[in-house]
Amino acid sequence: MNKNTLMKRLITFLAVLITASTSIGQTLINGDFESWPSGCPYNVAPDGWTNFSTSLGPDQAGSCAGTVTSHQGSSHMNLVWYSVNGLNEGAIQTITGLTAGASYEINFYAINDQGLYSYGDPAFLDVYLDNAVIYSTPELISGGNWTSYTVLFIASATTHSIGFKVRDGSTGTSGSVGVDAVSINGSQSSNNLLLENKFEIYPNPFNNELTVTIPEQTFSDASISIHNTLGQTVFDKQYFKNESKKTIDMKMLPGGIYFIDLMVDGKISIRKIVKI
Repeated sequence: MNKNTLMKRLITFLAVLITASTSIGQTLINGDFESWPSGCPYNVAPDGWTNFSTSLGPDQAGSCAGTVTSHQGSSHMNLVWYSVNGLNEGAIQTITGLTAGASYEINFYAINDQGLYSYGDPAFLDVYLDNAVIYSTPELISGGNWTSYTVLFIASATTHSIGFKVRDGSTGTSGSVGVDAVSINGSQSSNNLLLENKFEIYPNPFNNELTVTIPEQTFSDASISIHNTLGQTVFDKQYFKNESKKTIDMKMLPGGIYFIDLMVDGKISIRKIVKI
């Protein structure tokens, strides 16, 4: 093998390392929801997960029941909301072996489950980090397809809980969401590292104003929104248009913990911010 050929192979190998996503602390159990207590259960959390519902609990869907084919395998998790009794089903799992300060991806698929033990009314799916909502899907409508979502977060400890909970849609009285193919991966892809490097917030903690910057304008679409620990939007989505910096007036908000979401070209990054 000559020197030029060796160099080309080395460059190719390095490029693969840079662009590949590396698993760090990937300890999620039963993320494909194929394993459940016996008997096609409903109102029971899947193996490895804990019930995270206001009442009742998740249902096994796919080959057991329902009208939606699972995204992968023969089974997925179904979560029902029902306004009459305030039911919002969910499941949560504690993830260990994380590295504080490192970035991680929560990858999953979701769909409106079209009436498993409920009507086919619209629904939202909230993603939780510990007990706080860090991301909400767009409203899921009956008849839609399985859609892939990636939520980026920065671990503040070696252990966190990752959860999902369905939320009432804008209309109707009862709906449900299917969840499948959940995974936790260390975010080491070039795209996410690029996003993390560009996303700057200051000051944090802050008092009256918060500034968000994307130093290099190499993006085609970017937006920001802010939520409180209940998942409520306290700053509506605003878009970066021919600008790399936004200063947000936050003096009307009470002191406390919030989460800021930055979406750049389809990639989302979420960080905790504190108002003093």
